[in-house]
Amino acid sequence: MRAYIIRRLLLLIPTMFLLSLIIFFLMRILPGNIIDVLSAGDVEIDRAMVERQLGLDVPQIVQYGRWLGVVPQMDGSVSGVLSSPLEGWAHFFLGTSFFTLTP
Repeated sequence: MRAYIIRRLLLLIPTMFLLSLIIFFLMRILPGNIIDVLSAGDVEIDRAMVERQLGLDVPQIVQYGRWLGVVPQMDGSVSGVLSSPLEGWAHFFLGTSFFTLTP
């Protein structure tokens, strides 16, 4: 039984890595991006400057590395897009999954 649990825990590492790759690249192939959202309406922005500020001008492998560093941080930081504490979102999703899993 111990060997089975250890094997399953070790398989968790490549599974999470593959899942993170899939999520990251699915977000990249969806139409539109954050610059399109920021420039909605009558606001005129300099696309090159915003891409540089958000780090979208670097290769995708570098963006993936940066994304891996940001994703696990649920320390109460403020999201740049939503302007809301990330901690509140974490509590929302944990509470939702609790009610989903209870019979």
